[in-house]
Amino acid sequence: MPFFNSFKKSTGYTLIEILITITILSLVGIISIPNLRNYSKNQDLKNSASSLKDALSNAQSASISGIKCSTKPSVQWSIKLNPTTILGTQQGYQVRLFCLDPLVDTVSTPEPKAIFVFPSSITMSTTCSPTTRNIDIIFTGRTPSFDCNDGNKPTTFSITLTNASINKSVSININSQGVITN
Repeated sequence: MPFFNSFKKSTGYTLIEILITITILSLVGIISIPNLRNYSKNQDLKNSASSLKDALSNAQSASISGIKCSTKPSVQWSIKLNPTTILGTQQGYQVRLFCLDPLVDTVSTPEPKAIFVFPSSITMSTTCSPTTRNIDIIFTGRTPSFDCNDGNKPTTFSITLTNASINKSVSININSQGVITN
């Protein structure tokens, strides 16, 4: 058996084994990168919808609770959906939560209690058309009212957020009793 003893066990990897491993890892990377990008865009959409629903729920809860704006409890809280523009081109939407203080002149603009902006990849469509103007959602207690600022005051309201690059959308609906669903 001296023939079998002449072969030493190799402790390293051959060039072929290394090239196969690199090829497999490259293929896995090429396949997973687009999926990670889509995952990130999908998360942006979900986070935007969740933030909007939270703002609506917070306005409604604050209105029901009569949380104070200044010195007296306010029974009206408002969400304003404002398109944001840069050099005349719409870039996204800003959501602002306001307390409508009964002691403050209603003509003046109150300071927002919370503000967030959707990523520019998210588009919004609503019951109001077009969505290039400010939209007000006002909660008095649990009951909502909607103002499209064009004379249209619907009794129910729907907001759809869309990310066209992944062809997905999320809708948030508010009925006349103030139930918020998505």
